[in-house]
Amino acid sequence: MKNISSRRISNTPFKLFVENAGVKNYTIYNRTYLATVFDTLESDYLHLNEYVQIWDVCCQKQIEISGNNALDFIQKFTPRDLSVLNLDKCLYIPIVNQFGKIMNDPVIYKIENNKYRLSMSDSDLYFFFQGFSLGLDINLCIPEVYTIAIQGPKSELLIRKVFGKNISNINNFQIKKTIFNDNEILISKTGFSSFGGYEIYIYNIETSKNLWEKFFLLGKEFNLRVGCPNLIDRIEGGLLSYGNDMDFNDTVLESGLERFCDLNSDINCIGIESLRNELKGGIKKIIKYFLIEGGNLGICDKPWDIMHDKKKIGYITSSAYSPSLKQNVSIGMINFEFSQIKGKIEIVTPLGIYLSKIYSKPLKYLRNFREA
Repeated sequence: MKNISSRRISNTPFKLFVENAGVKNYTIYNRTYLATVFDTLESDYLHLNEYVQIWDVCCQKQIEISGNNALDFIQKFTPRDLSVLNLDKCLYIPIVNQFGKIMNDPVIYKIENNKYRLSMSDSDLYFFFQGFSLGLDINLCIPEVYTIAIQGPKSELLIRKVFGKNISNINNFQIKKTIFNDNEILISKTGFSSFGGYEIYIYNIETSKNLWEKFFLLGKEFNLRVGCPNLIDRIEGGLLSYGNDMDFNDTVLESGLERFCDLNSDINCIGIESLRNELKGGIKKIIKYFLIEGGNLGICDKPWDIMHDKKKIGYITSSAYSPSLKQNVSIGMINFEFSQIKGKIEIVTPLGIYLSKIYSKPLKYLRNFREA
């Protein structure tokens, strides 16, 4: 899609950098432009998996929740125990309704005592929270945060060159404050790529632009390039896209996120009893990973039926051709009773019916190149 100006769609401080880098397509994410392709999907993927990229991900809008009851309020909507959260740690948390259906899957971090921020995926989570906040001692807002992602196998080397080992050596889902151009910023070891990387939260427009330019000044030796979340890489990494692979029609357990639920903990979450009952009674469907045989079948912009013995047993939600695996990598939702099939199943695509195999682990472990 072209970048069509509208007050309903937000631009970012990095728009000119992205345009000058030759962006070819955008999507709209949280009413904000997000690049999807620069060269081609395949060449963007190959570069991301060998070097390092800088992404404009200001679309990851953040909800700030503050007040004496802020943490209790957030805990009410997630089955993950938030008592372990501290100033140096961030958590991936599924947000649920009273039926255990997933409403969003943000990363939460703590700003200070009684003040938290949720970096959210593409949904109207803010309005969901607004409806439950009436009469409570909390404040809700969407602050101006300009987010840069540094992703790829050489991301650590670049972060070390810009900020030093104290920042580059942080662990996954750790978050640190640092200073750039006399302004405080936050850096977390998070990101939406299979190799991982860092996300940087900046609160000043000029500082954000200066930091972007600083990365390019120091990133030439690492073949730094402007990029974006890559569909092929996302699927191989098993990174779920809310609204695409799962949404409010699916429970957290059906979404394969049980490991992010503390169902045996004594926490006050509106959906936890529903999830406990679901686990006890048996999950009806679950997300799995698929390798579909054949040539490039294109992307899956509408669900593709999964068939076994002439019976529909699920549907593919995301798919793309992998230059590494030489097959179509996919994510899909499948009836639980068929989720352990060892033999081949059939996928009904717009180009015909193709054989596929089910995998329980993300497909990145099958890659035929050496991960740096």
